[in-house]
Amino acid sequence: MADNEKPRVLMLHGGGTSATIFTIQTRKVLWALRKYFDFQFLDAPWTSPPGPGVLPVFAEAGPYYRWARWYENEDGNLLRERVKSKLNEPGGPWVGVLGFSQGGRLAAGLLWEQERGKLDDLLPGLEFKFGVFVGASYPVLHLSHGPKGSFNERDRRDWDPKYLHSIHVPSVHCQGRSDPVLPLAKLMEQCFDPKMAKVLTPDIPHQMPLDEEENQELCDAIIEAYREGGGILWVEPDDVQAPPP
Repeated sequence: MADNEKPRVLMLHGGGTSATIFTIQTRKVLWALRKYFDFQFLDAPWTSPPGPGVLPVFAEAGPYYRWARWYENEDGNLLRERVKSKLNEPGGPWVGVLGFSQGGRLAAGLLWEQERGKLDDLLPGLEFKFGVFVGASYPVLHLSHGPKGSFNERDRRDWDPKYLHSIHVPSVHCQGRSDPVLPLAKLMEQCFDPKMAKVLTPDIPHQMPLDEEENQELCDAIIEAYREGGGILWVEPDDVQAPPP
């Protein structure tokens, strides 16, 4: 299958990183699933200091970006327009979203709004079939519906009961056992239908799984979630060699 026909997965980087950095961080997932999906990355709209774990490895890889609007003079519409522009690029059907850390907050917001018909203006017929969340901490981050939307989301940590089991798509939650955001990642998990959620607990801090076995477990869960959401793999999985470290 040509790359422009493959089902697409929207890739949302963590706060204080970038699409380029996230491409490197997710290289093992991309390699293992390259036959099945077209992974599409984009930069968040606002610049940011480097996030946790970015330095010193990516010291020369700036600028760094964030999805959350922190300051009153930032136009909240930029986030919505940035996502809309990406979704309307030509290619295969959008089937999933994968977010790391702050990007996972936005991924949850997209799925929450999709279920409530609030994404219809972004792309007619848009339907994400699954979501993947790695080190993704509560609270949910929504697309803004105006220039003042989503202000200072980073300071809101109180649980809102409206989110309890409120997102009903297959989901994968990768929660590192030594991740400092683990308690908030468990709160994020509570936003999803537990009957459709798969939880992975690799022995990692706040990062993507790099161990071959843990990465394969994540990739297998992604394929399973895609199928549970009604997706069809046109190429059946087989054993693939991992890329060089």
